[in-house]
Amino acid sequence: MTAAKAATKGCWTCKDRKVSCDRAVPVCNKCSKSKRVCGGYGIRLSWVKNNDQKKWLLEHGHQESQYARIRHHSEQWINVSSTDIRLHILAKATIGGVKGEHVKRDQLALPKLARSVASVTTKLAISDAELVQYFEDVVIGILPSVGRERTGVGRLLLRMALSGRSISSMALLLSLVALASRHRGNDMMHAARAKNAAIGALVSATSPGLNSDASIEHIATGLVLCLVETDLDCDWIGHLCGARNIVPTVDKKAHSAGSDAAIILGWLYYFVTFTRFSFRHWRTYMIRSTSHELSFKAANQTCAVQYRIARIAFAEDMSSIATYAHPLLQLLAEVFETRLYASDPLYHSNDYQQSLDDLKFRLNDIDLVTKDEEGKGDKYYCLEFTRLAGLIYLERVSRNFSGQSTRLDHWKEDALCILAKLNTHTPAFSMFIVGCEAHTDEERLVMLDFFTRLEQGPYLNSLLEAKGMIQTAWIQHDLKLEGELEYIHKINLVMSSRDVIPSFM
Repeated sequence: MTAAKAATKGCWTCKDRKVSCDRAVPVCNKCSKSKRVCGGYGIRLSWVKNNDQKKWLLEHGHQESQYARIRHHSEQWINVSSTDIRLHILAKATIGGVKGEHVKRDQLALPKLARSVASVTTKLAISDAELVQYFEDVVIGILPSVGRERTGVGRLLLRMALSGRSISSMALLLSLVALASRHRGNDMMHAARAKNAAIGALVSATSPGLNSDASIEHIATGLVLCLVETDLDCDWIGHLCGARNIVPTVDKKAHSAGSDAAIILGWLYYFVTFTRFSFRHWRTYMIRSTSHELSFKAANQTCAVQYRIARIAFAEDMSSIATYAHPLLQLLAEVFETRLYASDPLYHSNDYQQSLDDLKFRLNDIDLVTKDEEGKGDKYYCLEFTRLAGLIYLERVSRNFSGQSTRLDHWKEDALCILAKLNTHTPAFSMFIVGCEAHTDEERLVMLDFFTRLEQGPYLNSLLEAKGMIQTAWIQHDLKLEGELEYIHKINLVMSSRDVIPSFM
């Protein structure tokens, strides 16, 4: 008598039930007795369940070949929004730096900057004294600066504001309260009231007999108000124009290095210099003529007037106060005065080309720190990073060159090496220019890691503005056009995608 044949393993039904199987064939007895359908003993295809955490493992070589095959046959995926595609359409319409086909208005409904959402009410009123303390403890460390310690500028602002010697000093105090309140973000109504009070005080303080000290306080107030409103609308331009127009009332004598007047005038030069960079590339004629949707649209008539006045004001010479700024900032101001387009009659002249070579030499050879400032701390690396950004920008715009070169790659690598270990704020201009050079995932991760580190602490809105424009530039680069997009046009396009002129403060 031969024994009944048994399967070598249990049936699938018993396995799913997690019970022992008698392995009877063709159907197990346990399933028969429980009146269940026996799953049998053959091969069964299975899929990982949603709540199953196990992972399939492939032999190493097979895994690599599968990955390579997928990459070879698949398209490149880019994370884009409808806004990026509209901007891409505009890029195609104006490729080559000349006006292309007309773009319909509904194709280019570009985004408006959303105002940051914050609570406008608070259960506990925040006293101005607490906000002044907040400014000293937090905001001072993130004030925009090139070559001068931020704490030095911030403490000077506090000292002048608390002096109470003039209406202008009171206006400065109110502007510091507005900036601190807005940065703290828990009482935006109080920030608005303090801002309006500061503006009112400035108006009442303005008179033909304004003395030199009050003039410096007046300028400082205007610059602080710029920081309050840079991401809201174009009002910051009006504050900067107002501060700039006060300069003639300041004592014409040479101010000693480190004096109140020298520090504030140097700070004003910083604002003016990077605002000129913004006007240089935002909503240029070529872009405005290609798409009506990109033309300047003011929130009100006052704002439109401010914009037109500013275009004229920032064309005027500010060399009288350049001596109070860091030498690197003075060179960047020269870089922002270079000619952009080959259609300029002087673009190809020998004198102009020689001036470009001289400017590059001075930017390469500049001493970033004095002999008294030993070591290479954050201040040095911030200046070096900004210098490299200036070299990259000058090299690009002087030839309107979008390709790669050994020199550009070297500057980019040096800048990214600095950024990888930097934990302090650099000018938004330098972040933007270097960020636009990052094309590989590794290079972009260095930039994003830097932004992540800074976002974990206090920061000004220009940080997020620079980050957003860099990401816009990356997307346009990845979308790629048939034919290289000229560098100047790319910068124009990215900056013009913002409904409010970028401040780079």
